[in-house]
This record gives sequence, C-alpha cells and structure tokens, in this order.
Amino acid sequence: MKCVLKGTNLADCSKNMPKPPGVKKTTLSVLNCAAQTGASGQCFSKGTWWKGSSCKDQGVAGFRIQKGGKVAYLYAKPGTAWVKNKSYHCPTGWHFGTQKEFHAGCKSGSGHNGHNKCGCSGYTCGGHTVYRFRYSDSKSNGGFAHMGSGECSGHSHDQVTAQFAGIICIKN
Repeated sequence: MKCVLKGTNLADCSKNMPKPPGVKKTTLSVLNCAAQTGASGQCFSKGTWWKGSSCKDQGVAGFRIQKGGKVAYLYAKPGTAWVKNKSYHCPTGWHFGTQKEFHAGCKSGSGHNGHNKCGCSGYTCGGHTVYRFRYSDSKSNGGFAHMGSGECSGHSHDQVTAQFAGIICIKN
C-alpha cells in the first residue's frame, strides 16, 4: 500500500513484496479440550469407545439411541475405567447429559438400559463385566444408569470407577 501511495506503479510494487512465511504442515495429536470445548480436563479418546459393539446408530460404533430419540448410550471399550476428571464427548448433534436431562428425555419401553444389548451378553461386554452408564454430573453426585435397570431408571449412586459401561448422551 505504501508503495502505491508513493506513486509507484502497482506492477512494480508487487515485484518488491516480501514472500510470506511458509506454513509447516502438522497433525493434531493431543486434544486440548479447554481450547476446543471450554471443558476442563483431557478429552476422552474416540479410540476408547467400543468398536466391537453391534450398535452403530448414526454410523457410530457403540452408539445406541433409545426409542424416544432424545436419549442415547455410548458404550465404552470393555475394561475401560471411568475417569472422573476427563471430558467425555458424544457424537455430533448430542451432548454428554446430566442425570436430570436423562430423566426428562427418557422414554421407557425398550427393556433395560444396556443389559443384553449392543453385543453384550447380560452384563458382559467384550469379556468384561460392566454396569454403569455415567452422566456429566456423576463426578459430583455419583449418579449412573445401571445397565440392568429398566430404561429410564437411573437412580443409582456411587463413585466406583470400575465396570464403566459408557456415558449417557442427550439430543441437542
């Protein structure tokens, strides 16, 4: 701009322009959830979801949408522990729901929360016993939907990190 303002021909100005700095190609190997989502803690790796599940709603392995369409279950890879301080994320169009959202959006009538579903035999999924589908507020209240309880029954509470079945997702 300064070159043109001095009365120099535009074509001559462009010849003297410095080259822009090069851009280095990189790959994102570690997610920073605080920067991307505003959440604290580390992101929960997509590789931790159960790819061996027979449920694949919306094309996502381990994802089962309940009949009513507002509540879904995202199955963790069998043998994975619940990590209270990690940020868990649901597939696009869904969010990690609170216990209150689960009860508000739940439609009963589809049997159990997860027992004998998505490739599990009873409470055994991929060779591991699992029971607990956690809510986004489980860290503070210990709430979970027990796999063997009737759908929409999620009044259990504890802080056990083992036997983690997965998370509850709510439609946005």
